[in-house]
Amino acid sequence: MNIIIESGNIAKAAKDARLSLGDAVQVCIKKRKDNTTGQLITCDGNSQTHVLFKCEMDVNEAKFITGPEFLDTISKMAEMGEVIEIARNPLDEGNGFEDCIRVSCGGSSVLLRLKEEMKLFQMKQDASTVSVKMSVSKFKDAICYGGYCASKDDNRGLKNVIELQFHFGDDENKKQCLCVQTTDFYKGAKIEAGGISSFQMVNGKPQRASGEKTYALDCARIQSMAGILQQEGEIDILLNKGQAVFSNVGRIFMFRAFEKRYPDLLGTFEKKKSGVCAEANAVDIKRAAELISVVGDTERRPIILSHEKEMLLLSDEKRTSISRIPAKIEGKFEEIGIRKENLILGLVKASSEKVCISICGTKSPFFITGNRHEGIYFAAPVLLGKNGKETDGKSKNVE
Repeated sequence: MNIIIESGNIAKAAKDARLSLGDAVQVCIKKRKDNTTGQLITCDGNSQTHVLFKCEMDVNEAKFITGPEFLDTISKMAEMGEVIEIARNPLDEGNGFEDCIRVSCGGSSVLLRLKEEMKLFQMKQDASTVSVKMSVSKFKDAICYGGYCASKDDNRGLKNVIELQFHFGDDENKKQCLCVQTTDFYKGAKIEAGGISSFQMVNGKPQRASGEKTYALDCARIQSMAGILQQEGEIDILLNKGQAVFSNVGRIFMFRAFEKRYPDLLGTFEKKKSGVCAEANAVDIKRAAELISVVGDTERRPIILSHEKEMLLLSDEKRTSISRIPAKIEGKFEEIGIRKENLILGLVKASSEKVCISICGTKSPFFITGNRHEGIYFAAPVLLGKNGKETDGKSKNVE
């Protein structure tokens, strides 16, 4: 076995394969009439990545399994020359490294021991399996917009989950869309994205599905995958209750799906649509929040949000600085405390000149929506005492 690969080609494949890097790497290569294509496969038990690359080989088929250090070796070797050569180590050298491969480039060689097996998981198709084809750009936008607010704090004991909801139906007038939602006990987001060109049941004869499908996946991995995907074209998505497979231009990503591990904060918004809505200029609110944070030390303390007549009021706890912003206000609400980072993040992600801040009560999440994206950002308020100062309960009593 002697494999010749362009350094840049295999180096890019090795970088993308790290998404699911476990304790082994599998390389499978097949020679066809037109070309020879290899697969770099990694699996960590919860996700699996297949990356295609082109190469040349002196045999019709080859397969070997080695350790994760193979990817590091490829990355470093790619800097030494334009071509990387991979070969089985000759059995007659007698150096104790017979069961290994030799990776060579630019006059340097590295020997890597082989492994006997690597555990992989296959996509199981059943009556619940569906196939989705949609725009890559729409998919990436939805993941990037919706995935930023998942919890990054490991101490919360909360699964870092992103939920994909596919809405579809037989009625052509009904909207076909992907809805991305992330929620933890403190904040979350929901964004709708079009771009779905087909949605079919896989089991049995292909037919148009109707209804709604929801899948919960690891947020960090989905975001990393979205960064690898090509911007143009479409992405093929295959889903069932336990797994999800994403395919795009020589890249195949498999993920285990699991049940939701977070409360339905968005349900609070749906149940309490009678809450107060304050519509104002996003730039004015952001500027006021930045100014108050300098005067009132709200980097650590909350910003107080209240209103009077047609004005939205932002202030620090001691009321040493108060900003009044013209706003269209429907209803009345008690003053609430909002973390500066949550308010700024919601305004930035809304990407809209005008935003609507919906307040459902002092213990329920507040919501920020914009007119540019069909998305919602929501976060739990800071509980305030009778004197308007933050209590020890903080955000734990969110309804």
